[in-house]
Amino acid sequence: MSFVHSIRALSPADITAALGRFEGLRIELLGVVLSRALMFTVLFVASQPFESDGVLRNLTLIYGISTCLYLATWLALSRSDRFTPTGFLLFFQFLVELGVEAALMITGNGFESDYGLLFILTIFTAGLFHQFRGALFIAALSTFIFGCIGLMHLGVFPFGEGTLPRMELEVVQSRFFFYSALFFILAFFSAQISEKLLLTTRALEGTHQALDLFQFSAENMMNSLSTGLMFFDAKGLLRFSNPASDRLLGVEIQLEMPFYSLFDREQIPLSLQRILGRSEPEVFEIEFDYKTSANPNLHIQVKTISRGNRRVGYVFNAIDLSHLHKMEEALVRSEKLAAVGEMAARVAHEIRNPLASIQGSAEMLNEHSFTDPSDKKLLGLIVTESNRLNRSLTNLLEYTREKSPSIRLLRLRDLFTSLILLLEKNPKFTEKLVKIEQKFGDPDIEFETDQDVLLQALLNLCLNSLDALPESGGVIQLKGRQEATRVLLEVEDNGVGMESSTAQRAFEPFFTTKNGGTGLGLATTQHCIHAISGTIELVSSPGTGTKALLSLPLRISTG
Repeated sequence: MSFVHSIRALSPADITAALGRFEGLRIELLGVVLSRALMFTVLFVASQPFESDGVLRNLTLIYGISTCLYLATWLALSRSDRFTPTGFLLFFQFLVELGVEAALMITGNGFESDYGLLFILTIFTAGLFHQFRGALFIAALSTFIFGCIGLMHLGVFPFGEGTLPRMELEVVQSRFFFYSALFFILAFFSAQISEKLLLTTRALEGTHQALDLFQFSAENMMNSLSTGLMFFDAKGLLRFSNPASDRLLGVEIQLEMPFYSLFDREQIPLSLQRILGRSEPEVFEIEFDYKTSANPNLHIQVKTISRGNRRVGYVFNAIDLSHLHKMEEALVRSEKLAAVGEMAARVAHEIRNPLASIQGSAEMLNEHSFTDPSDKKLLGLIVTESNRLNRSLTNLLEYTREKSPSIRLLRLRDLFTSLILLLEKNPKFTEKLVKIEQKFGDPDIEFETDQDVLLQALLNLCLNSLDALPESGGVIQLKGRQEATRVLLEVEDNGVGMESSTAQRAFEPFFTTKNGGTGLGLATTQHCIHAISGTIELVSSPGTGTKALLSLPLRISTG
């Protein structure tokens, strides 16, 4: 199984740590190869004066072969994507190396040679790769080899008698104990160094992972911003930009683009032009409006970034103010409508009182027998038009009145039952021609709302549907269902429908396509739905009918 396949079950952090240790092992092994190559060179040069000593030169070559084994291991790790048993391979090489070093010492007159220092390098390397246990084992094995060599100096070793010159017992003991102590002390310190290096490596790996995560999060956050973010260096060259910058400036942005190839010099404030390109660590913030073919409502914020006594660059933040301008325009329109509504309410109150007197007088005159028939016709017209004007005034007052809903639990089934009862009592409703259908997701859904306000809004929608049905009749469908934390209601008819342009303006006050209509029915309906924290929209097309979609919360917060 390949290395990539073997780590599928690991987390990204585990994979990063494993790859870091794998790469660290390669680097450490390369260091061992270089140190061994240097030692081989020293041994080879030192053995040249002893041309007659073929054994010494052969042992030196064997040491060189050991170095080549290390090199082969490093090459195998560098070219492989698999975890190989490097620990066992290295440990085997340490054993081979100890054998070569022991042979070098014996050929170089044992304790009288300086080849004993080679054991120090082997023990130190074992400590780096195998920590305390490996270093302790190699140190103990080195001590055993030195003990055997000491016995050979004393002439009591069962093998190789006469190979090494005789030495006094005190000299052998002192050198043996010196090297033994040195070996174990070195094993301890090399293991400590290895442990600290391992902890440092892990800490660096953790820091590297944290930096990678921070960089990844920061880039994602900046790329997801709706505002344009750009960074220019001190020379005015672009070093970073997020996707929103391309959209807002309307140009294809590339890194290392000069500042003035992105921005029109004539629109840049003179104060900013004077500062650009200067290296003084001056801190400033400049804001200015900027227009492009893609967006005429940009607002640019510029801030310098300094480090110590020099300026690093500039951060540009491009903000699209189009939405803000639309909100300001909507606010102005709302304020105008509020003023007009307040004035209209006062006028309506002033008109209703004399209107009631006119209507009442006309009705009284129309009831007298002495009234001329032609005059009765005119009086009837006065009463009819007075009623129509009174309805218009009622709608106007209803639209301008601030609603304070009375919230309580309402069951969907009860809502539709009350609505159908009100609709059937309306003079516009003809039972033989109009069919009302109900479709529930769950008729027992309960939600918080003001029943009177919601009934008024739904009744207005149903009356509009009745007006839109053909003379031959039609169908009005009432639908209701729950979706997450909202209740969705629909009033749909198969009437004449509307053009999309008409549907978009349907909720505008005083907009109407009906003869004699006031243009306040749907505006009042929307006003009612908003008062109970809901939304409403129309979907319509000519010849297919109209669908009103209402979305209401299950629960209304009173906080």
